Amino acid sequence: MKRRIKLVEVISTVPYPVRAGGTQALFNMINGLRDYIDITVVLNMPKGKEHDLADLMALWPNVNFLIFRQKKDVSYYVMRLCQVRFLDYMLGDRRLRSLRIPISTYTPGWLSFVQSAIHDTHPDIVQTEFYGGQDLIYAFPHDVRTIFIQHEMHYVVNKLWLKANGYWDISAAQIAYYHMKAEELAAMNCYDAVLTLNEADKTQLIKDGVTSPIYSSPVGVAAAPYRNKCHFSDKLVFVGAGGHPPNVEGVHWFVRFIWPSIIHKYPNIQFHVVGQWPESQIDSFKHERNIYFDGFVPSLQEAFDGGIAVVPIISGSGIRMKILDAVNFGMPFISTELGALGMGFEDGRDCFIATSAQDFIDKLIALIESETLRQQFYINSYKVYEELYSQQAVINRRLSIYQEILKNKSI
Repeated sequence: MKRRIKLVEVISTVPYPVRAGGTQALFNMINGLRDYIDITVVLNMPKGKEHDLADLMALWPNVNFLIFRQKKDVSYYVMRLCQVRFLDYMLGDRRLRSLRIPISTYTPGWLSFVQSAIHDTHPDIVQTEFYGGQDLIYAFPHDVRTIFIQHEMHYVVNKLWLKANGYWDISAAQIAYYHMKAEELAAMNCYDAVLTLNEADKTQLIKDGVTSPIYSSPVGVAAAPYRNKCHFSDKLVFVGAGGHPPNVEGVHWFVRFIWPSIIHKYPNIQFHVVGQWPESQIDSFKHERNIYFDGFVPSLQEAFDGGIAVVPIISGSGIRMKILDAVNFGMPFISTELGALGMGFEDGRDCFIATSAQDFIDKLIALIESETLRQQFYINSYKVYEELYSQQAVINRRLSIYQEILKNKSI
C-alpha cells in the first residue's frame, strides 16, 4: 500500500464558517485533500473562535489539530502597543499599518510551538499561506520540504492602495513599502516552492525576482447542490467582505462610475453587496438608491438566484473566488480585466470582461437586455469551471505538485 503524504499546515485563522474568499480557498483545499493525505493543522488560535473551531473539528474528524493559545499578559499587550505606536510614528498615519512585515507579529511562544509541532509530527511537507504566515519560513527546519501558498501578492495590493489613496508621495510610506516588498520576495525565496492560484501571479513573481520553483495551483469550489435556473430579476450582486481593500475600492469604483448610468436606465434595479462590511463603510453609501448590504448570508444559492454578478476589481492579485461562486451557482458575470485575469474565462464567450468604465457600462447593459447572452454565459462559463476549477480537478493538480516537489532532489 502506497504511503500517504504527511502535510503540516501552519495557519493563524479558523477557516470556518467560510466568510471570505481567502478562507474559502483554504477550507475547500484542505477539505478535499484530507481524504488523500494525512494533514496536521498547527493553529495560532485567534480570539473568540472557539465555537467555530469546534464545528470545524467535527467536520474534519480525519485532520489532526495542534492548537496554540497565546498567553496574553501585560507584557504581551505592551509589546503589541509599542509596535503599533512605533509604526504610526514612523509613517504618520494609522491607515498605513498594513506596511508592517509579518515577523513583527510573531511571539517566541508561537515560534517554539511551531518548531515543536513539526519535530513531533515528522511531516514530508510544511506549508503555510497568506502574507501573515510567510515569515514563518525562518523558523522551519531545513530537513523538510517547505511550501508557501501565495493567495495575493501583498506588495502589489499595497502599492495600488497607496497610489489610490494619495500616500505614494510620502517618503516614509515609500521606504516602508519597498522594505516590505523586499522582505516579502526574500521570504518566498527561502521556501522550497511557491504555489500561486493562477498563471498571471506566477509570471509576476518570476518577473519580480522570486527564484524558488513556482507552480500554478488553482483552488476551486465544491459543486453546488444544483445550479439556479438562468433568469434575471433586476438584481446585480457583488460578493466580498469590507475588510479586504480591493473589495472596498471596487465597490466604490462601481458606485461612482457605473451605477449612475445603470440606475438611471433601470430605476427598479437593485445592487446587493454580500459579505460583512462595518457600518462605517456602509454609511458612505447611505444616500445611494437601491443599494443593499446584505451581510453574511446563510445561502449563496438564494442570494445569487436571478442575479448578474459584477466583479469591479481594480487592484490586487490572486484568484477571484467570487467568480467561481457565481458560475457554480448559475449566475452570469461581468468583470474588469484585473478581476478575471489569468482565470481562463474568455470575453464574449463565457462572460464579459470590460476594459474601461464605459465598456463596463455598455456590456452590463447588453447583459441585462439579452436573455440569449445570459444563457450563453451561463452554459459556457460552467464548462471552464468543470475543466479547471471543479473540486476533483484542483485536488488532482495539487497532489501532483506535492509529488513533484518531493521527488525533485534539486530542491
